[in-house]
Amino acid sequence: MNYDTTAGATMGQANPGGGPTPPGSGSGSGSGHYPLARLLQLVMLLQTERCPNARELAEACEVSRRTIYRDFSTLAAAGIAVNYASDRQGYQLARNVFLQPTRLLEKEAIALLLISRTWDGGGTVGLARQARQAVDKIMQGLGADLRTGVGNCAELLPESPDGEVPADDREALFERVLASTTGRRQIRLWYRESADAAAEVETTKLSLYRLPRIQGVWTLVGRSSFHRRVVMVPFPWIERIEPTADSYVIPPRFQLKRFLEQEQEQERERRDRNSDEIVFKLRGGLAGRIDDLPWKGRRRVIAADHDGLEIAIRVSRDEDLAAAVLAFGDDLEVIGPEELRRSVGGLAARIARRYAISPTAATNFVVSGPIGGVGG
Repeated sequence: MNYDTTAGATMGQANPGGGPTPPGSGSGSGSGHYPLARLLQLVMLLQTERCPNARELAEACEVSRRTIYRDFSTLAAAGIAVNYASDRQGYQLARNVFLQPTRLLEKEAIALLLISRTWDGGGTVGLARQARQAVDKIMQGLGADLRTGVGNCAELLPESPDGEVPADDREALFERVLASTTGRRQIRLWYRESADAAAEVETTKLSLYRLPRIQGVWTLVGRSSFHRRVVMVPFPWIERIEPTADSYVIPPRFQLKRFLEQEQEQERERRDRNSDEIVFKLRGGLAGRIDDLPWKGRRRVIAADHDGLEIAIRVSRDEDLAAAVLAFGDDLEVIGPEELRRSVGGLAARIARRYAISPTAATNFVVSGPIGGVGG
């Protein structure tokens, strides 16, 4: 057998009589009721997905994992070998096996066309024109009727300009990244520590695990030899890239989603360590407009009554809090800490003295919170 029997039920367990189990013996809905359709779907998944495991294949085909293992045997009997890649903990077709993909549906062809015409990430790395050319070649291989229908839609879809040339040498840098990743080779990076053009430049050798767009920016995610952990390097921060001859393996259990969630949690913890919890009393119209406050840290409601809303917010210690509080006038009061209350009161007293205003003097001038927060 070509597939890993340690990953699930063996063929001996699934079919004691020997030989491949006839297709269609699995339970489930969808393609599970149609063995041939399921086998075709399975082959397509193995060709297009990045080493899916048995659970993922079973969920996609809507059958049990035991049925998937039996399907592997059926494919093997037909000369389509399925191998288990232990380093990636998933299945893939043998290297000498490749089947032509099934014909595109009309909506699938239109989706490809639309994406290639409107893809805003291609211009950043110099691949937008290549994407459009690739889709054009695919469209030429469609049947006559389908090609006519998709062509009619193409006339309605926007055409991206050809002048998508990246600034400076971004395209050349990205080409070095792609050239190294296709051969699983580490790259040597020289990059700034922040988006500031004057920031200090560091260097590290990177094993690239993923190349996602995070908040619209291409980002290198991989293990840094300098930091000895997985890091993120936004592409605009990179100054220089050099390929190396050193190979690497992506850990099979690495998940980009889980990594990003951990990074976000660590960033929140870092902000909390550099922040204090301030208790505010919101009165008047401000009580119903919490989102107008300029501080977006963690917040919790302490109490609400006829006099207003009392909340606690995590605020950076580096901010000029006294001036920011006074910008909201009498609608915002600091309850604690006491040090900030004294700071706000002292600033208010200095302002009153400058304008020769008695603390008890009445005024017709109404102070309201700034639109969109401080400095908005």
